[in-house]
Amino acid sequence: MNDSPPSGLRGAGIVLGAIFALSTLLAFYMFSQYSRTLSYVRQTIGEPDLDVAPTAPLPWAEAELTPEECVDATLLWAERCTGIKTMCDMYVERYIGLCLEAGNRDDFCASIRTFTGTSEFGVPECRARGVQRNVNKEACAMAYKTIDGYCEVVRRRLARDAGAAEGSR
Repeated sequence: MNDSPPSGLRGAGIVLGAIFALSTLLAFYMFSQYSRTLSYVRQTIGEPDLDVAPTAPLPWAEAELTPEECVDATLLWAERCTGIKTMCDMYVERYIGLCLEAGNRDDFCASIRTFTGTSEFGVPECRARGVQRNVNKEACAMAYKTIDGYCEVVRRRLARDAGAAEGSR
């Protein structure tokens, strides 16, 4: 009598073992990429929720940047972000938001009132920066989307303040 398993079962075991080994390698690789991305984010942005300050100086800490300079700084940050690109892109909004909050944007936001809220807002600016598809297009689009949202809040506040000033007269 032959006690060895049928060749079909042995082949299936080899395939399943190979799948398990490859899955394990992929999991370790993805974890290392995740760790690398999170380390970069912590070094450059910090974690305000945990009261962890960034270890690298923020570009706007020394001098106030214009919103366009905030976009440039954000795109440079996103370009240097290694690891998982989609994870880096998720932090673009936070990075440019910190830059925008570092200065008074009332005049800027009031001046672009007619341009925001359209799907074309920021497109010419991203093209002028030479944004490449699948490299930094998402970061540039998110940066301008964040400016749009930020300025919408500023414009509402300015309108509310102007209404309150009118009412107090």
